Amino acid sequence: MNASDCRKQIERIFVAFPSYAAYVRKQDNPVATVESWCKMLSACDEVDLATVVDRVLTGESELRHKFDTMDMLPVVLRSKAMRMRDDRNRFLKSQTIVDDSIERRTGAKYKYHLGDLYEQCRKSGRLLRDGKITESENKEVVDVCAAKARELK
Repeated sequence: MNASDCRKQIERIFVAFPSYAAYVRKQDNPVATVESWCKMLSACDEVDLATVVDRVLTGESELRHKFDTMDMLPVVLRSKAMRMRDDRNRFLKSQTIVDDSIERRTGAKYKYHLGDLYEQCRKSGRLLRDGKITESENKEVVDVCAAKARELK
């Protein structure tokens, strides 16, 4: 993830939680603080970080735990985003195992890999969230992916 995408997510937190913005402004070098936070978050997938921030803003996830300090913000966001990535990777790996198992058990060879179709649906969901496509266009992509998931070679 690049620095501007990271800054955008941090700004979303600052808008919703002004105390974090005030905390950063009180630092000796606020710009360097935000830059170092972006560097900490750079290993995260942009979509995962945006999802974590969305969940915080909607109240689905807590921003801080009892003993977290304000300077722990990037660590908390990173751990949640990395967990999402790890969960997705585990899911995709299990889908590969399921695909292989179905092929061995039934002899059926599917034309498309389920993990690839899943990623297409995620990409469409991101575009929908960003307002670049409509709900009907997203539904169409999901329906096409669902149909492709059933196609045999």
